[in-house]
Amino acid sequence: MGGAPGGAASAAPDTNEKRQILDDFEGEPALGPNWSVTGGPGAAALLVQEVVHTGRCSLRFKIQVDHSTGPDPEKFPGGWRHLRRNFSPAADWSNYEALEFYIYVPPTQPPGPLKYGIHCADDTREPVWSAVVSPETLVPGEWTRVTLALTGVNVRGNLKKVTQIHFYIAEHEFKDKAELNFYFDDFALLAKSAEAVLPEKVRKAGNPLAIPETYRKEAEPVVYPVVPLEFIYPDTDLSSRPRVDSLTLRAARGEIKPLTFAVLAGDVDIFDLALDVSDFEQVQGTGRLKGSIADPRVVKVWEQAALHWEVFGPEDKILVPELLVKDDRIPFRDEYNRETLKYTPPSVLSFPFGTDIPAHTLKQVWISFSVPEGADPGLYKGVLTLTAKSGLKVRKIPISLEVLPFVLPPPKLHYGVMYRQRLIAKNPKGRDMEVSRDAMLKDFLELKRAGLDSVEISDASCNAVPMLELMREAGMRGPAIVFLGYEKPPAEDVKGILEAAANAGIGVYFYGRDEPNDPARLADHKELSAYYHSLGGRVVVCLTVDTARRLVAENECPDWAILPMERGSYAGPYIDDLRAGKAPRLAPFMSYYWQVYEENPTRNRLYTGFYLWQSGLDGALPYEYRGHLGSPYADDRRNSDYGGRPRVFRQWCLTYPSQEGPVSTLQWEGYRAGVTDVRYLTYLEELLGQAEKAQKGTLVSETREKMNDILKPFATLPQDATVHTNPFADPEQMEKARERIVDLILTLKSKL
Repeated sequence: MGGAPGGAASAAPDTNEKRQILDDFEGEPALGPNWSVTGGPGAAALLVQEVVHTGRCSLRFKIQVDHSTGPDPEKFPGGWRHLRRNFSPAADWSNYEALEFYIYVPPTQPPGPLKYGIHCADDTREPVWSAVVSPETLVPGEWTRVTLALTGVNVRGNLKKVTQIHFYIAEHEFKDKAELNFYFDDFALLAKSAEAVLPEKVRKAGNPLAIPETYRKEAEPVVYPVVPLEFIYPDTDLSSRPRVDSLTLRAARGEIKPLTFAVLAGDVDIFDLALDVSDFEQVQGTGRLKGSIADPRVVKVWEQAALHWEVFGPEDKILVPELLVKDDRIPFRDEYNRETLKYTPPSVLSFPFGTDIPAHTLKQVWISFSVPEGADPGLYKGVLTLTAKSGLKVRKIPISLEVLPFVLPPPKLHYGVMYRQRLIAKNPKGRDMEVSRDAMLKDFLELKRAGLDSVEISDASCNAVPMLELMREAGMRGPAIVFLGYEKPPAEDVKGILEAAANAGIGVYFYGRDEPNDPARLADHKELSAYYHSLGGRVVVCLTVDTARRLVAENECPDWAILPMERGSYAGPYIDDLRAGKAPRLAPFMSYYWQVYEENPTRNRLYTGFYLWQSGLDGALPYEYRGHLGSPYADDRRNSDYGGRPRVFRQWCLTYPSQEGPVSTLQWEGYRAGVTDVRYLTYLEELLGQAEKAQKGTLVSETREKMNDILKPFATLPQDATVHTNPFADPEQMEKARERIVDLILTLKSKL
């Protein structure tokens, strides 16, 4: 067996100098001390020849699932089966960018995730666990290449002292008596010198800038194109891209459409960069659009506590492009009174656009164009002007804006978000922050502008009536999710909320026992559910697919089931089966949820857009819009005893609070973009319905075939379907898919 660089044995070099082989399973007739299996007699590691990627042999990780053994068969039937690749002495991976290997799962294997982590010496914490494979992240029966970035968000500890690659399964996530086989081959390390090995990912904080030599040769400023939702750091290498000499975009009437680019400073620091967008004149016609339809922002790159929702230590801190602010030089002057537990947000959006750019570094600009619904369709011309007090001469960039000849309808699917802000907070020590009526209305208006209609209302006995009224005032259609705790509330409270909702014209669902995935919680949920139903209410709850199936079997399914998409996408296999007609629905209304506030905008766009459209579910309702204790600007960590042990969590902000209203983030723009994708698809479906009524069968079938071809790449999830994969999906691929859908719409309209 080959070892790793710095390990016990030298690895045979690959013919490609940019790859360093770890194990190809060709060097020994049997597994040596490098590989080990633990967790009981139901697991084994074998060298086999029946399924190989290259050469003669591969490694087979064989598991016989047995729910009768394990530490807690009632709560977690069975145990955990582990496969480890050990390095002794510790291996030095510091000069490598990624770990690569190939994996094969038989086509008949039951669904469920295999997880992996990388251990380093002198690091006693658990590794970052990610799901390496489940049926929705590969094609069963085919070898799949997996590439894991060796970054701080995927690996904890010192890469000079790697001791182990660790794979495992949790047996409770598989059916009892199932036989599992995972085949591995061709483990290798990819050198940092390899070109385009990985796209730009979230970076660990504290790393020095690595300014490309091509940037140091630029004496004058350069403007580079950027795809919306890309991560752009000050030293991201965009030098291979064509330079911007003009900008183009097209949008439907009433749409909010982003335009983004990056400015590279030359030999001299750019000081006080300013931006102006002119009015737009219609090329053929008399239409005119005010330059004020453009809302320019700077993408602020700053430190956050961790990419994961839980923080294990200061070394988890990341550097991430996130906030969309007017001026990234303005300090955030907020205030949190620890005695009264009152929070006063800072002023963030009342300033004009402005920023500084150090020499030979980048700064990303994001401009949101809000096209009026009443705009005349057609092509418009305008000018973007960049000026600065030093470091940049006046730069005028022509903008072409095509206003499409239609207004997008509301999305066919349903959208909402868990919302922990309160008008009156009974528990201000938690994340249920108390906000003013004006601040909450601004939140709701922003949610509605993006196409969301549902929020959760906690402390509902005092908040339900005024919050329902605010939803109505913002134009949100609901339904609202009302949480009254885990004890049976007074019947008059429930009936009062139902009456207030009816008066506001907004439906409500009462939240049951959260995540009732063990016997005690499930019993609580069933009791609460029966109580709400007896009073004429409907019930919603977040729960796993297995728990939902159990409730269906007992004829007690919720009215609205929200399924998890975390930690390897637990709901993914069920969604595959539902889409294929192999699984029944688990509730009259079904959504899914994930940690939407984490800095992964492409995941948000995929989950609210093209993947959701094809899922067979009715909508998305992730967690959560904003939850913070103290200032989310000053300290991104907060202590908690959640789960009965001390833990440190992220501040949870999909948008940030300010005096002027919500401050957008790239992850929020990702959510908005996905909803807009669905609005375009909804309009395309409406046109197809018109074509069917006009008996244009050939046109309908050809258009649907093209639409399915556009959507097919987004029907399955990436290999590593976790937050640690960033970008989660290719942002450019999603942009091109949107443009192809627009082309389909225009072609179809022309033939109706």
